[in-house]
Amino acid sequence: MFLCCILLFPETARGAEYSVRGTVADPDNTPVAEASVWLSEDRHVRRTTTDSSGAFSFGPVSSGLIEIAAYKSGYALGGTEGYLIEDMEFAIVLRSPGTIRLRAVDMRLHAIEGAYVVSLFVDDRFHVQIEDLIAHGFPSRRSDAGGLIEIDYIPAAGGASVTLAHRRYAQASLPTLPAGAILDVPLSSGLNVRGRVVDESGRGVEHTRVSVFRTRAGKQQEFDEPITDREGFYTAVVSPEEYHIAARHRAHGIPQPVKVDVMVEGENRVPDITLPAPHSLRGSVADTDGEPVPRAKVAYLRDDVVYAETVSDHKGNYELVVGPGPGIMRVIPPL
Repeated sequence: MFLCCILLFPETARGAEYSVRGTVADPDNTPVAEASVWLSEDRHVRRTTTDSSGAFSFGPVSSGLIEIAAYKSGYALGGTEGYLIEDMEFAIVLRSPGTIRLRAVDMRLHAIEGAYVVSLFVDDRFHVQIEDLIAHGFPSRRSDAGGLIEIDYIPAAGGASVTLAHRRYAQASLPTLPAGAILDVPLSSGLNVRGRVVDESGRGVEHTRVSVFRTRAGKQQEFDEPITDREGFYTAVVSPEEYHIAARHRAHGIPQPVKVDVMVEGENRVPDITLPAPHSLRGSVADTDGEPVPRAKVAYLRDDVVYAETVSDHKGNYELVVGPGPGIMRVIPPL
């Protein structure tokens, strides 16, 4: 049994900061020098390079979910992910590379040129938001005139689930494919959904994560997650259907999702989404003996929709940034 104590008051959340260090090596534990290493927190990306001993470091890094990817030509992509609640060190292994070959086609099986990889989930272990890393030196892969796109950095003895996108087609997410797989991927025609995220004064908010999703059987299924530009504008590409659109920014509260019915005819314009002033939910998780429980999963929900989630730190403490209004806290013990 676990106890959860919370306080709600309006102020900007200030999370703790930690250092992230690690090494990159091959399967024989030989250091891999000059490998690129990317760290992503809340889809903000930093890049560094390993030294002669294969070591890398980032700091300071805010507490919360982080994703780390490492790559060097001639090797497969490596990485890890998890919640940062203290200074951490990681050992990343770069294995022999394999290739997944995909052919992007429309519903009439005509080749689509210019499709690209949005994200990967490698070996059922770590996510890589490829589209965010490209601006920081990660190799870009797009389908050629024949629709062929080769993802040539998959672990040869492993696999990856792949999400493909194109500016005129809705995203397609594939289940885990083994290295060596060859597959046609039909992309359905997409419609642009445009909108803007603003603060309470009406100013656009840059780098807001905008989630386009639907909820079925109590589960949220995300279809696209564009990032707002400098003026707060975003564009998502989806198939005609009813969706909800949510917005999240680390310095603001989380507003109620907006319902939108994406139609084939007319302009699919979403009303401005206003980010409210932030409220901090701070508290601690303890067992019935009063001992702190680290790495408990803490989520804040409204109407069965998860607005924010985190894990408790090594002292059992946690902090969430939400908007005003009632909600439900859910606490899940660590595994």
